[in-house]
Parts: sequence; C-alpha cells; structure tokens
Amino acid sequence: MRPIAVLFVVLWAAGVGAQTSDQRGDEIIVRTKIEARGRNHGEFRLVRRDESVVVQTLLVTRSLKRAAARIRDKEEANWPKDSPGYGASLRYVEAVAAAVAEILETEKSGDRKRRLLIEIELSENAGGISLWKPSTRSGEGGLTLVTGELIARLELPCSWTRREMVLVAEDRGLDLQKLVPLPDCALH
Repeated sequence: MRPIAVLFVVLWAAGVGAQTSDQRGDEIIVRTKIEARGRNHGEFRLVRRDESVVVQTLLVTRSLKRAAARIRDKEEANWPKDSPGYGASLRYVEAVAAAVAEILETEKSGDRKRRLLIEIELSENAGGISLWKPSTRSGEGGLTLVTGELIARLELPCSWTRREMVLVAEDRGLDLQKLVPLPDCALH
C-alpha cells in the first residue's frame, strides 16, 4: 500500500492541561510526556477535533520496535482472545507493526530517532485509528508536528474505540471521562 501524503501544521500549547487550538481546529485538552528509563519517548495528547475526541500518541524514539512490542503486550492484556474487542485489537496491533516496519524501512535520515503518530478518534458516527509518519520539531513546551504522511486508517467499532481511548488514557494516569465528554457513538 502506498501512503497518502498529507501536509498538516499543528501549533501546540506549552504545558500539561493547556488549552489551545491548532490550524485544523483541534482543541488540546491535555498533553503529557511519554517517559521510560528517564528518557523522553514522545507525547500523549487528548484533543477535541470538531465533533470528535482524539487520543494521540506521538512516539519519538530510537526504539520504535520496542514501543510497538509494548503496545502489543498491553493490547493482549486488555483484550484477551475471548473478549468481544479482540478482533479490533488484533487489527490495531497488526497495523502498528506494519507501520513500524514501513517507517524503519523508508526512514533514512541521520536522526536515529523514529517517529510514529497514533490517533484514536471517536465521533458520534464513527470510530477508528490513524497511523502517521510525522515530522516533528522540538519547541517550547514540547513537540510540534510539522508534516505527516498517512500510513493507515482503520475504521473500528465505536464500542472498541471508546474503550481503547479510556485504556490508553488510564495508562498515562488520566481519567479520560473526567477530562472530556466522549461522543455517544452508535454501537457498530
């Protein structure tokens, strides 16, 4: 599959809990660093986009394969084979693995850090995940997304998407439902 190139410019506010808007109309509710072993590996963001709520995980790390393995392990723990969301979770894990493989194969810059943006989006009409190969810049208060290339978009059941958003936020120590009302998506 050949990725669709998409240019986007996002201006992020400094600090956790800062609210602002970017040029796409996104309202940033929360942003926090993703840290492991004393190193920054990216950012978690909670965004309101039009009528949707978006949980963003922006990975900027030398160990993108390890990050994908952690996602797989968390998904296996959260969605056992006998759970109703197992199939959607499996599709998500497979898409992340394919995106990481594509990024590692095609990214040849001198920067050893690799980037992956995962967006989990829920609206009243749909749920799904988008995987992006972003270009970032460090700035005051955090990372700025400069451009992005869409790698994959998965339409997934709203019930799974809603629960996945809550689980990802909980993993960051946040109670998503106290931060923003989630859309009542038709269960499909």
